[in-house]
Amino acid sequence: MQTKSLFLSNYVHKFVYIPVSEHFSFAKTGVLSRAFMLAVQSSRRGSHLERALDWVILWLQTLGPGERLTQHMSEPVSLWVRTKADAARAGQEDTRLRTLRDGFGPDVPDEGVMLCLLEEELRAYREVAGDSTQERYNTLCDLLDICHEDSHHSHLRAVYLCEMAQVVCFQDFSEQTDCSAVDFTHEALRLLEEEPETEENADRLKDDKAHASLWLYVCTLEKNLQEVGGNVFQEISCLIIHDLDFTPLHFNLKFDIEIPLQALEAYQLASGLSRRLGDAQGHASSLCHSARLLLELGAPEMAQDQLEEAENCLTPDPNTGGPSLLSVLAKLLRAQLCYSKGQVTHTGVPYLCEVLTEVGEQRHSKSWYLLRARALQTSSAYLSLDTAALPPALRQRITQHGLKTPDTALYESLKLLCSLLVTLVGNGLYGVDAILSSLTFDPPLLGDNLVLKWQLLSELLGCSMRMVSVRSSSGAVHEAKLQCLEALKLATKLQTLSQCAELLVIKAELELMKGEREECGFDLDKVRNLLELCTDFTNGAQKAEVRIQPRKGRSAPKPESPLPSGEEDCKAFLSTRWFPKEPIERDLASSPPLKARAQRWLSSLGHVADCQCPCCSEPSLGRVTARWATTQADLALQLSPTEVRASRNLHLAALARCKSITVKMATKLTKLFPLKTLPPKPCLLQDLVARVYLRIAMSGLELRMGKAAGTLKVLEAGLAFVASKPSPELGPLRARLLGAKAQVSCLALATQIDCPPEELFSAAWAWNPPPKGAVEVDHKPKTLPPPPTPLKKSKDPVVTAAKAKDTKKTKDHIPKIKVEFSDESDTESNPKVELKEKPVVSKKRITSTRALCAPKEVSLAASVSSSSQSAPARRGRPRRQQPGTGGHSEAPERMRTIEEEMDGLNMDSSIEELRASDTETEETGAASKSISYGLSVEAVQSLLRSAWLALQHFPPPTLYPRLCGLLALSLGQRDSVTTAMLHVQSLGVTSRHHMTRKLKKSSSELADRLGSLSLEEPSSQTGNPIEQRLSQLEEIFSFPTAEPSVFPQQHCQQFITQLQDLPTGVTVCVLSVLGVHPGEMGDTVLLSRLERDSDPVTVRIPTAQREHPMSWLVQEMDSVQKEQKAVSCVSEKAKWWEGRRALDARMERLLEEMEGLLGCWRGLLLPLTSDPELSVQAKHLQKTLAAWGAQTSEEMLKVLLPHSCPLLQYLQKLPWESISCLRPCSVTRMPSLHSLLGHCALKESDPDCVLNGGVDPKQVFYVLNPDANLGDTEERFKQSFTSEQHWQGVCGVAPDPDQLQDAVTAKDLYIYVGHGAGARFLDGQRILKKEMRAASLLFGCSSAALAVRGELEGTGIILNYLMAGCPLILGNLWDVTDRDIDRFTKALLESWLSAGPGAPLLDHMALSRQATHLKHLIGAAPVVYGLPIHLR
Repeated sequence: MQTKSLFLSNYVHKFVYIPVSEHFSFAKTGVLSRAFMLAVQSSRRGSHLERALDWVILWLQTLGPGERLTQHMSEPVSLWVRTKADAARAGQEDTRLRTLRDGFGPDVPDEGVMLCLLEEELRAYREVAGDSTQERYNTLCDLLDICHEDSHHSHLRAVYLCEMAQVVCFQDFSEQTDCSAVDFTHEALRLLEEEPETEENADRLKDDKAHASLWLYVCTLEKNLQEVGGNVFQEISCLIIHDLDFTPLHFNLKFDIEIPLQALEAYQLASGLSRRLGDAQGHASSLCHSARLLLELGAPEMAQDQLEEAENCLTPDPNTGGPSLLSVLAKLLRAQLCYSKGQVTHTGVPYLCEVLTEVGEQRHSKSWYLLRARALQTSSAYLSLDTAALPPALRQRITQHGLKTPDTALYESLKLLCSLLVTLVGNGLYGVDAILSSLTFDPPLLGDNLVLKWQLLSELLGCSMRMVSVRSSSGAVHEAKLQCLEALKLATKLQTLSQCAELLVIKAELELMKGEREECGFDLDKVRNLLELCTDFTNGAQKAEVRIQPRKGRSAPKPESPLPSGEEDCKAFLSTRWFPKEPIERDLASSPPLKARAQRWLSSLGHVADCQCPCCSEPSLGRVTARWATTQADLALQLSPTEVRASRNLHLAALARCKSITVKMATKLTKLFPLKTLPPKPCLLQDLVARVYLRIAMSGLELRMGKAAGTLKVLEAGLAFVASKPSPELGPLRARLLGAKAQVSCLALATQIDCPPEELFSAAWAWNPPPKGAVEVDHKPKTLPPPPTPLKKSKDPVVTAAKAKDTKKTKDHIPKIKVEFSDESDTESNPKVELKEKPVVSKKRITSTRALCAPKEVSLAASVSSSSQSAPARRGRPRRQQPGTGGHSEAPERMRTIEEEMDGLNMDSSIEELRASDTETEETGAASKSISYGLSVEAVQSLLRSAWLALQHFPPPTLYPRLCGLLALSLGQRDSVTTAMLHVQSLGVTSRHHMTRKLKKSSSELADRLGSLSLEEPSSQTGNPIEQRLSQLEEIFSFPTAEPSVFPQQHCQQFITQLQDLPTGVTVCVLSVLGVHPGEMGDTVLLSRLERDSDPVTVRIPTAQREHPMSWLVQEMDSVQKEQKAVSCVSEKAKWWEGRRALDARMERLLEEMEGLLGCWRGLLLPLTSDPELSVQAKHLQKTLAAWGAQTSEEMLKVLLPHSCPLLQYLQKLPWESISCLRPCSVTRMPSLHSLLGHCALKESDPDCVLNGGVDPKQVFYVLNPDANLGDTEERFKQSFTSEQHWQGVCGVAPDPDQLQDAVTAKDLYIYVGHGAGARFLDGQRILKKEMRAASLLFGCSSAALAVRGELEGTGIILNYLMAGCPLILGNLWDVTDRDIDRFTKALLESWLSAGPGAPLLDHMALSRQATHLKHLIGAAPVVYGLPIHLR
C-alpha cells in the first residue's frame, strides 16, 4: 500500500508542474480528477486522513481560481466531507473540525470563489448520514465571517443566519456563541427587510423572508420547549404569545394548535400551488388537512366540499400493494364528517370500520401509527353515542376491533401517541419531567420528521383533553385531574396560550366537581391573569439588539441523564398539586378569616361585540373565555347562593361570547370558502351553549323551588338549540337537559296538585303513610337525641351538633388542651358516670335543600381523620399525671388515625362537612300555583325514560343514579321487576367504570402474554381459563346497550338472569335514599330485597313527615363524629369520659331511631326462614299494615319476614349491622349487585380460592404497629402473633411494599393493626396490579370509610380491595380508640381462629362487639365488605 501511494504521489506531482495551458486539456479529459481521486481514496484507505485532506486542497488549487474551479468542485468537496466523516468516526476531532477555508491556509482564494466552495461544503454535509451539526456550524462561521455586517453581501448574510438558526436550534452552542436560534432568525429577518427589492431579486427575497419567518416560529417553539422554570405558575404567567401578533407568515406548524383560520388560509395557498405544479398528492393532502380543520371548527358542509375535491384527486397507485396513507386518511375524514352530520348508521360506521381494518394491519411507519391513533379517537366518539344513534348491531361492528368503551378507545390512542413520542424523543414516557423538560433530538429531526413531531405533540394534547372529558364523565375525577395536569405541563412547555388556559379551566371544573371551591377559584384566577397578561400588547418590551458573533469550536459534550426510575415515573405522573396556594388573609384583631374579595370578571367579557382582540375574535381563546365565565358562574353560586344575579350575568356573558365568536368565524370562513349555498353556521361552541342553558336552569331552580316557569322556558330553549344541531355530540347534554326538565316538571306538577314533591308518585305504591297527625304505630325510642342545629351558609360550612349556647359553655368550661385518657383507667377510677345531657326535640325540621347535603353523594361520606381538623389524631404523647386520679398512670388511649395518600381512588382524610344554607325552601306563591304546564306523571316518566336511555351505555355517576331512582319511584310496584332493576342500576356506577377499565387492561396484558408464546408451547383447545373469566367479568360489569324499543323487557330479562346467579341462601338488600329536589339528599327511602328464585320486592318508605327523617339521621351521624373529635381535646379526665359515654348513648339512640324509621319494613332486611312462626308473624303484620292503609296478602308478607348482604348507596356511613334486628344475622356489604356477582364468578372459576376452600389459619400475614407509635397495642398482640409458628409478618416496623403485595396475593389472611387502612404501605395502585387472595382484616381508623367529594360517589381504598378480588374486608366506618378496638380485635381473632374448621367469621362479629366498653361508639364501627368466609 505504501509503494502504491508513493507511485500515485509521483504521478500527481508530474502533472502539477505541467504548464497551465495543458492543465485544461487534462482536466477536460478527466485524467487530473481521476489521479487526485485515487490519491485521496488511497490515503483514506491507509487511514492517512490529514494527507487525504491535503490532496483535496491541492486538487482545488490545481483546478485554478477561475470558472473551471466552480464547475468541477463538487467531487473534491464531496471527498473532503466524506474524509472528515471518517475522521469523526475515528475520533480525530482536529481533522474533523477543519473547514475548506482552514485547509487553504494563507493561500485563500478570492471572496467569490471561497463563498462558492463553502456553500458546496455546506450542501455536501446535508447529504452525509450522521450528525454533522458541528461541521456545518464551523462552515457557517466562515461564511458569516466573509459576509460580515459591513460587507455588501447583506442578502447572503441573512440566508446564512437563517441556516445557522437551523443548526443551533436543536443543540447547545452556548459555549461558542452568545446568540440563540431566535436571535439568528430575528437578525436575518431584519436584514431581509432592509434589503431593497428589485425586479431581479423580488421572488427570491419573498421566499427567503417566508423561510426565515418559518424558522423563527420553529426556533421559538423549540426554545419554549427546552426552557424549564422552577415554578410552573411563573412559566404560565410569563408566556409570550408569538402566534397572535405574528403577521408576516401565513403558514407554520403551530397554526393547527392555536390559529386554525390562518392555517386554513395556508392550506388553501398550498393547495393552489400544488395544483398548478401538477402535484396531485400534495393537492389532496392540503385539502384533507383543510377538511380536518373545518370539522374541528364545526363547519361540516365546507369540509365536505374540501373532502370531495381531495377524493377526486386521489388515484390508486398500482405499485403499492394496498391503499395509500392519504386515501385511508380521506376515509377517516369521511367517517368524521358523517359523525358531525349525524349520518352514523348508514355511512359513518362502514367508513370507520374500513379504516380500523386498514390501520390495524402491520405497517411499521410513524405516519400510519399516527393515523391509527386518530382512528381510535374517532372510534371513541362513535362509542359515546347513545343506543338510539348507534344501534347495538353497529356498535358491535366497532367493538369487534377490541374497543369496548369510549374510555378504552381513547386510552389505546393515548398509549400509541406516547409510544410515538418515545420513538421520536428517546427513552421515557409521557408525564415524566425528565423527558418533557428537554425534548431534544439526536440527530436533529428535519423535514417530515420535524412536521411529524409537532403533529404528534398537537395530537397528544388533543387526545389528553378528550381523555380528561371522558374520565370525568365516568366519575374518575382523580384520574382525569392527573391527565389534565400532565397535558397542562406539556402545553406550558409548548407555551400554547389557548390550551394552557383551557386546561386550567378544565382543572377548575374538576375541582368544583370534587367540592374544592378554593382550588377552583385559584385556577380561575390564574386563567384570568394569564389571559389578561398575555393578550395585552400595549406594554411589550422592545428586544435589545444582539450582536451576532459566532465562534468556531468543538461541540459541547452531551449530558448523560439517567433514565428515571419507576418510582420517579409514578411520582411525576401522580403529582396532584403543583400550584402554590395564596395565603388566606386574616384580620389580626379577630379570629375568623376576612370576607373573600369580590370576584373579578375577565376584562374581555366586557368588550363590544365587534371587538377584534384575540379573546374576542380567535375561536380557541373565545372558547376559553366562554368556558371560564360558565365555571366562574357555577363557583359564584356555590360560594354564595345569594349571588344568583351575578351567576346569571356570567352565564349570559358566556352565551354572548359564543354567539359573537360564531358570527365572526362564519364571516371569515365565508371569505375563505365562498359558497353559492347559505352561509356557514359553525358549531364549534355548541356544547358550551347547551351547557350554559342547563346551568342557568339548574341554578335558578336550586334557589326558587316551586317557581319553575322561567326554568322550564330556559330548558325548552336549550332543548330546541340541541335539536337544531345535527351532530350527535350533544347527546349527553340533551339527556341532562331532559333529566333537568323531568325534575322541574316534578316540582311544577306537585305545585299544580298541591302536594309535596315526595308524594307525587305515591299512587304507584301499595302502601303510603297516614296523613300527618294521624295515629301511627310507635317505632321510635322513648328518648330522642337532640337534633343538630342548622348553620348559616359560610365560606367553609361546618355542621355541629351543639347549639350556640352549648358551644359557649364548652368554651368556658373545657380548656382546649389535648390530653389522652384510657378507658380502662376511667373504669377503675370512675365506675359510674351520670349523663346529664337533656334530650331536646326540634319542633321544626330542616327543609333547606342545600343544608342537608351536597348533591347526590353527601350522605355517603365516611368519618376519616385529617390533620386539617380542629382536633387531629392523638398519637405518641407521654403519659401525664392528672389531678384527682389518685396517682393512676394508665397509658393514654390513641385514636388509630393517620393521613394516608392513595393512588387512584382517594380517601378523604376528614369527616365530611355538609353544606348549609341560610335559606329554607320558599313557599310556593299563588301565582305559581295558578300556572298550568300541561304536565302529568306519564309525561314526567317519559322524560325520565328518555334521559335514562340516552345515558345507559356510558352513564355519568353525577346524574345517572338520580335518574334511576326517580324512574323507579315513578314506576313503583306496578312493575316490581323494572323498579328493582332500576334501583340496582343506580348503585356503584363509578366502581363499574373503574372495573371495566381494569378488566380491559388485564385483557390487554393477557393478550400480550399469549402473543409472546411460542408455537411449541401447549395451548388449550377450550380457550384460556383466565381469558374466559375476564370475559365473564366484563359481561357482568358492562353497562346495558339495548335499543330503546326493547325497554324494559330486555333489561329486566338480563336482571332476572343475574338474580339466578346469586348464591343460594344469600339475601341481597338494596337500601338508598332519594329526593326530588335537585341538590338535596332527600328523605324517601327505597328498599329492595333480592333473592334467587324469588321475585324482587321493593318498598318505598317516606320519612319526610317523621320528626326525625332519614336526612336527620345522616346529619346526626356526622354530628356524633365531630363531637368525638371535640371531646378528644378535653383536658379533664372525668369530663373526657363523660363526653365519650354521652356520645355512646347518642349512638345507641341513633341506632334505635334507624330501626324505628324502617318501621314494619325492617323485616325485609332479615333472611327468609322456614320457621312455622312465619305465618303467625305475617298475619300480625298484615293487620298492622291494614291499619296503616296498605292492602297486602299473607304470601307476599312471608317474603318480607342464611346471610344478608345490604348494598348501601347514600347511607353507607350508618352502622346498619348494629340495629337490633340485624345483630344476630351474618351481614356483609357490597357497593353494587354487580360487585357481588363478580365475586360469585371469581368463586366459581377458582376452586382453590379462599371463598371455596376457606382460610388456612397457618397462612397468615400480619402488620402490627408499623408506625411504631402504638406501644400498648404492640404489647397486647406481639406475643400471640409471633408465637404462631407458621405466621409471617412485621411488628413495630414498616413493611416492605413488595413483600406486602406478595403476601396478600399468596396468603389466606391479612391482619393489619395500625393507623388507618395501611394505604401508605399498600396503596390503591399497587393493590390493583395483582389479584388478591387473602381476606383482609383492617383494624385501623376509618379503614372501611367511603369519602364523598362534591357531586361524586363515595371512594375509598376498600373499593380497590374489592376490585382486586379480595374475598372479604373488615374495617371501621369511623375513627376508633386503640384500647377499645383492641378489645374487639382480640375477641374476634381468639374466638374465630379457635373455633375449628368451617367456622364462619361473621358468626363471631356480634359477640366481639360486646367486648368493647363503648358498645355503640366503638362496637358499631367495624363492618364487613365482600362475601362470607370460613376456616378451612
